[in-house]
Amino acid sequence: MSKGRSQPSKSIESTYTALPPQLVAWRALRSGHLMLVMICIIALLSNVLAVGLGALFNEDQMTASYSATFTPNIAPQFDNQSVFHFPNLGFLVTSGLYQDELYITMANISSGTPLTPWTTSDYFFQPYTVDSGSEGNSSSTYRISTRGFGVNANCTAVPSSKLAITFPPGLEKTCPGNSSYIVEVAKMKIRTSEFMRSSGLSSIEYSDIFNPADYFDDCGRAITFGWGRTPQGADMNGTIEASFAFCKPYFQTAMFDVRHDAEGNVLAYGRTSDISTHLDGDGQDVQTKRMVTQMNKLLRASVTEWHNDTLTRDWMSYLLAITLDSRDFLDPEKPPPDPNSLIPTIEKLYRQLFVTVLGLNLQLFVPGDQDLSISGERLRDETRIFVDQSAFIITAIVLGFNIIALIIFYSRGIRFNLPRVPTTIGSILAFISASHILLLDDEASSSSGEAKEEKTYSFGRYIGVDQKVHLGIDMDPHVALVDPASLREKRSFIHRIAPSGLRRRKELGPVSNSTWL
Repeated sequence: MSKGRSQPSKSIESTYTALPPQLVAWRALRSGHLMLVMICIIALLSNVLAVGLGALFNEDQMTASYSATFTPNIAPQFDNQSVFHFPNLGFLVTSGLYQDELYITMANISSGTPLTPWTTSDYFFQPYTVDSGSEGNSSSTYRISTRGFGVNANCTAVPSSKLAITFPPGLEKTCPGNSSYIVEVAKMKIRTSEFMRSSGLSSIEYSDIFNPADYFDDCGRAITFGWGRTPQGADMNGTIEASFAFCKPYFQTAMFDVRHDAEGNVLAYGRTSDISTHLDGDGQDVQTKRMVTQMNKLLRASVTEWHNDTLTRDWMSYLLAITLDSRDFLDPEKPPPDPNSLIPTIEKLYRQLFVTVLGLNLQLFVPGDQDLSISGERLRDETRIFVDQSAFIITAIVLGFNIIALIIFYSRGIRFNLPRVPTTIGSILAFISASHILLLDDEASSSSGEAKEEKTYSFGRYIGVDQKVHLGIDMDPHVALVDPASLREKRSFIHRIAPSGLRRRKELGPVSNSTWL
């Protein structure tokens, strides 16, 4: 090996070994191992990124909203003549035995039959006709702000007690309007009932308003429900125990946000204003009270009859039985029912019957003004593409790590890591082609002066068997380790990422084309 060729190797080795071992280790870790760890982390995160990107966009159904115009079918006011004569005139209803609302309520409770359009179990809503144009279809739903009408039965319980045998004469001729007086009339009617009196243990149900029934004052707006028991139905003077629910309903109205289909069936609703007991317009308070009285007349029991079975004889008792799924309140062998247990169901049934009557008889209202159109929404389910929030967060975090690693790699990286990429057999053999590894074992041992089993290998610069400088792998001590600092890029990060046309190429000198890097 000539001196001219060995001097560069000794100079490099002496310079490298002159550094403190701690500094050498830190530089090697910072330039090599840290970058390797970072590359491994980025490689692992690529799997997470692939999952995040795959779940980033989802196709799903959503409700699209479009504007629509609605025309009122009725005005939010009762018609004086229609309310006053309902349900007595034949041209307003089918006949004097009008019971459509009772059959519809029965079918709804027992079989789940839908209620009339624009009607729920609690409210009847002012109906509108939608002008959807050519865009309307049967699958569309609509949202509109409209007025709802309802009633509160406002019932109070009268506990069970024994009834007197005699009552003051002319008790039902006048009505002072207080509840105790009206309940006394109900007690007298139960005591004096002579229609089909049964033998043995007997029970009776009472559902009636004050007589005469044409009153539209406070007495006419009150309805009483009662349940009586006696050990001997045929004994007119026998002991009778009875309990009562005294109800004095009042009208309610409020504004609602209603969602309905093309046929007017209510799908959902929410109240948007306070509940009021008044309607705008002259005489509307009188009409709402009359409407309550007319509702009470529809619920009157046709007969008040003693019986020794559990069959129902009036509509309210039948609706109570199918709603509660029990006939204990009819059983003569059981004591009179506690009104507090029946009042919630009575109030619910009364409310549903009232709003059903309104939904079946739009002639009770003033006709709607066709010029008073309002704006609402037409809603339609459509398929849209959405960004998943969780997948977006994962993707953004992983991409952020990639960007950080990219900045660190290009700002702290070195110009070259290896003289050639070891991806082929030829490039791998080139690392050791001129080294002493390929010498025969005895020749390598005689040249190195070390035992065969003690040979070690390193990566760095060495003078090969061809007496030329190489960068690769050879046996120690032929290798001069490469200082990582010597491989660091001397140009700035901005200069490296700038387009080649905007920067001036730096002259690296004659060593730039050699294996010394």
